[in-house]
Amino acid sequence: MSAVRQVLPGNGQPAGWRNVVVGTVKVLEYALERGFKIANDITGLESDEYAKIAAKYSADVIIMHKKGSPKDMQKNPFYENVVLEVDIPAVSNIKFNTIRKFKKLIEYICTSHPFKPNMQELLSKIDMPRTAYSEVYYYLELLQKAKVLRLIKSADKKDAILTKPEKIYLNNTNLHFCYCDTQEIGSIREVFFVSMFDCFKIYAPKKGDFVVNGYIFEIGGKNKTKKQIKEIENSFVVRDDMEIGSNRIIPLWLFGFLY
Repeated sequence: MSAVRQVLPGNGQPAGWRNVVVGTVKVLEYALERGFKIANDITGLESDEYAKIAAKYSADVIIMHKKGSPKDMQKNPFYENVVLEVDIPAVSNIKFNTIRKFKKLIEYICTSHPFKPNMQELLSKIDMPRTAYSEVYYYLELLQKAKVLRLIKSADKKDAILTKPEKIYLNNTNLHFCYCDTQEIGSIREVFFVSMFDCFKIYAPKKGDFVVNGYIFEIGGKNKTKKQIKEIENSFVVRDDMEIGSNRIIPLWLFGFLY
């Protein structure tokens, strides 16, 4: 029980604290039997037995991560992308090879302005079978929940399950500058607009770029006209590179106040 002695004070009782860092099932159960309520699991909850013991004692578990073993995990630890390599695998049952697919997907999105997915082409680009639609939809939803992507579905289909999104964006403009070698200003404008509506449901209409709560928005630069949406009620042009709007034209920067 040397490992137990390292994490518990003298008599094995929690001396005014209720949190213990553990990495083995034996230590976990010993601690929970003696009143500990929170376990910092440095294995990333990789053991089913560990999860069962925590559930048995109704303990809260903080899912942590180590790269390698305790003997070598501090030797030049490096992650290219913590969300993809640590966070998503911690809460979903995916394999390492899937992380590579995520990275290829993001790389592919970076080259499209904006990314209007052709699913057959997408599956080919990320080395998946041409019939693996449900699997790739699952991956897209995971990346959206992780705030890596934002999926914009058709206004006609809205929240239908397992439907192709009309557009796929990176979640915010910062990610564009992190992931993409080049930035296309049209995509940056649209990503900025969409990211300001993080708490709203936003869809792709037949005409215009986005619809939010029944209002149609067309995004563009300072010379953007109303031509595409002029006959549509409750429609607005959102222009970049302008300070003051009028007559159904709104400066893009104003939407920053929604953040």
